[in-house]
Amino acid sequence: MRANFDFSAHPDGEFARRVAIIPKWVSAGNDTTEDVLSNEDSRQASSWAIGDIAADNIAGAAEILLRGAEIYALLNAEQRKRQCASAEHAIRRVVRASVALLEAQPGMAPLARLASAAVESAAQCSRASDVLDRAQTAAQTFAQHAVVANRAAAEHASVLIREGSRVLTHSRSSTVLQAFRLALAAGRHVTAIVTESRPMMEGRTLASELVRDGASVTLIADADAAGGVQRADLVLMGADAIGASTVTNKIGTSLIALAARELGKPVYLVCDTSKFIGSTEGLPAARTRRDRSELWPDAPDRIDVLTAYFEETPLSFFTSVICEQGSATPAEVSRMVERFRLSERLLKAIARSAASR
Repeated sequence: MRANFDFSAHPDGEFARRVAIIPKWVSAGNDTTEDVLSNEDSRQASSWAIGDIAADNIAGAAEILLRGAEIYALLNAEQRKRQCASAEHAIRRVVRASVALLEAQPGMAPLARLASAAVESAAQCSRASDVLDRAQTAAQTFAQHAVVANRAAAEHASVLIREGSRVLTHSRSSTVLQAFRLALAAGRHVTAIVTESRPMMEGRTLASELVRDGASVTLIADADAAGGVQRADLVLMGADAIGASTVTNKIGTSLIALAARELGKPVYLVCDTSKFIGSTEGLPAARTRRDRSELWPDAPDRIDVLTAYFEETPLSFFTSVICEQGSATPAEVSRMVERFRLSERLLKAIARSAASR
């Protein structure tokens, strides 16, 4: 079963704004979305929204998760316009959308676990009318819990940012940003050392946000990351996925973690347990190559320009993981992640989609 979602028709601008308000209509119990979308729009809303997620190369996993939850609200809105013939047909729609969502942003553990929760909940229904409701509720519940847990993780991490701390961070983690903001709100004077985070330069966005919040900010080149670690008191970074032995995060994470370990500086991962996943086996493979123009727009044709976003780093490189439960050592995290396994139905559907390509 291939996840057949057409991203090519996605228009910029106005439709994205209109899509953003559909989940509010659905969750408020409205019977129709005619005032928000035309009939044709409502049939394509979920695929266009997944296309938006696929095209996003800036937002972090915690932010993408909330948009992933909205996909199931959009499916529910579509269901109200064209009823599924049976519960099994409705379940297949949930599974197809879930596969497409994971193929849009492979490697993000929260999306995989959200999709798994939606599929498992939908699969328990015997009536077609209940399937999309259950999938939407499961997805929204998972996302809401993650938001609360994310805030708690940021609160625990903010305690590490003491008066006068110099903190290096890499890429743009919304959880790390929240930890900085909590420290600043507590009246502490903080210096953030921010890598530019090539190729998309999201470090510049983070630096701008932090300086507006009142932090002292130094932006450094990625090549100066080891020097930045030497000048810092500690390192805080987010994560897209944490498994039993590895962490998936922005390229450059490994070098920073190694530099911190060599220099005797503590290096922490800050994320809630929605990022924990027992195994990534069977999930769509992360895209290892991106548009070469992101790194070198006018590169000569015979030069192979490798543009990647993510890499895996051994969990053992980090001092600890700061989650909603507090601080956990790498060994403790390795045991914790085993509890978080994915739906077999979803994994089988992903395998069928991959085989059909």
